[in-house]
Amino acid sequence: MTTEQMKAVHTPANTNALNAPTLNVLGMPTAVKLTHGQTYGQFSCVEVDLAPRQMGPPPHVHYELDEIMRVLEGTVTVLEGDKAVEVAAGGWHFRPRGVVHTFGMDTMRLPNLLICIRAPRILPIIWKNWHNSLKIW
Repeated sequence: MTTEQMKAVHTPANTNALNAPTLNVLGMPTAVKLTHGQTYGQFSCVEVDLAPRQMGPPPHVHYELDEIMRVLEGTVTVLEGDKAVEVAAGGWHFRPRGVVHTFGMDTMRLPNLLICIRAPRILPIIWKNWHNSLKIW
């Protein structure tokens, strides 16, 4: 596909990609803002809402994608291997493929809001299994 054939995509504020519902991923409200299909396989983007003292997924590793996190509100603790990094609102965190990681909020501060960008894409099979009716991948 050439760039002339590609179309711009817009997800309005307070909506999800293709008007899909917000998913409950391991207890975290997760809103898909751009799908890998909408970006022609380049990346996907999700918004995650963490409550105070909420941990993200168990430590895991991605072998086929890199992940970029932008914290919009609050402070998120990112565990990369055996090292913990605090990422405050406005901060960015890059996790290349092959790095064991997780994230969460270990205080009673205000809830956190963060964006995760996954390139080249999100893991569509896993996400479909979590929400079989979501036909946007």
